[in-house]
Formats: sequence, C-alpha cells, structure tokens
Amino acid sequence: MRAGLLAAALALAPLMAQAEGAPPEVAQLRGQHPSKYYEAASQLFSQGRKEDAVFLFYLGQLHWRCLLAANPGIDPTGDPALFGSLSEVVGRPLNEWAFGDPDMVHRLLGEVLSYDAAHPDPYRMTQADSPECAQVRRGLEGLRDGIPAQAEAIRRERTRNGLPNR
Repeated sequence: MRAGLLAAALALAPLMAQAEGAPPEVAQLRGQHPSKYYEAASQLFSQGRKEDAVFLFYLGQLHWRCLLAANPGIDPTGDPALFGSLSEVVGRPLNEWAFGDPDMVHRLLGEVLSYDAAHPDPYRMTQADSPECAQVRRGLEGLRDGIPAQAEAIRRERTRNGLPNR
C-alpha cells in the first residue's frame, strides 16, 4: 500500500509543480546540483519556454547562492567560479528578456520564493534553514519587492540600452 502511494505521489509531482506555477521539469531537478537548473533553464529558453526558463534559473540561483553562502570555505575555483560563469552566460540573456516585462518577472520571483518555501530541495537540505540561506532569500525577496517601484526606471534604462520592453 505504501509503495503504491509513493509511486502515485511521484507520478503526480510534475503536475503538482506545474499547478503551483513551476515548470514540470522542476520535479526532475529536485536534489540535483544547482548547475542543472541553469542547464535546464538554458534549454527551455532556447525552446521558447522563456517564463519557465526564468523560473528555473532563479530557483537554481537561489539554491546555489544558499549553498555558497553556507559554505564560505569552499574552493573558489570550483562552485563559486562555475556559479559566476554560468550566471553570466545563462543568466544575462534570461535577465535581459525577463526584465522587459517587470510585472512578469515580479510575479515569477514570487512564484520561485513560494515554491522554494513549500519544497525544500534535498540537495541543499542542510543549508535550507541556515541563517545564510535566510539572508539569500531576503535578498531575492528584496529584488522582487523593489521591482514595482522601479518598473518605469527599468523600462527607461532598457530603452536607453536598446533593449525592448514588453
């Protein structure tokens, strides 16, 4: 009986994730290194699933920042270097697209924070409740919360930089 319930829950996980605003891919990413979120985000973005890509990118970034913050002695040539590189290569095009619609990115960041709070990731379970991770979450909350007041400034800056607004 228990095995049947577990199998049913696992089969429904992608549907539950999707119902909460998360792309179905998030169920397969749970428990994996945050770089896998970036990889999936890049693939989804190239497939035209841009909102899903932004969601996965920011969820992966949240997980990775928590991991790095909770492990300050980590080898700087490993995870910190990879984080910086992938944040630039994957993150720049996603952010350029996402901030073309400040209302949408504000909503997606809220969904990321809600999803993460409801679904602690097994990969970073030891960091999830750490003060460092709480500070990382507050940083993402601050970004989200500041977007509405900065929306017009964001649009003007994008126009000056030749980027489209949606």
